[in-house]
Amino acid sequence: MKYAYLAMAAAVATAFVASNVSADTLNRQVVVHNITDTTVERLYITNSDYSDWLRDTLRPDQVMYSDQEINYNVDDGTGHCLYDFKAVFKGGAVREGYQLNVCTARHIDITASGIVVAY
Repeated sequence: MKYAYLAMAAAVATAFVASNVSADTLNRQVVVHNITDTTVERLYITNSDYSDWLRDTLRPDQVMYSDQEINYNVDDGTGHCLYDFKAVFKGGAVREGYQLNVCTARHIDITASGIVVAY
């Protein structure tokens, strides 16, 4: 009985982890780079099909300093490639980038004028 319970728990854990990974083999790993002179206090990365911004991707004690890079796996399990990015800077300024293709991009730059794919 104990082994059956452990096997079921392992299967549930595997299903949960797998639910956040798309069935395709596309790589959604990106490096987000703050190339501004200002610290980013919040960073939102949301599937472009959503009308609202989801949670801040930075940890509560984390910021992105000028010239800092952070690696993200943007795969939300939906199979989408297009994502919207929003950076909120210290002082409240906001920069956004829409429908950035994380399946083909490897670098996303936060710039003074917006958020763009860096080729």
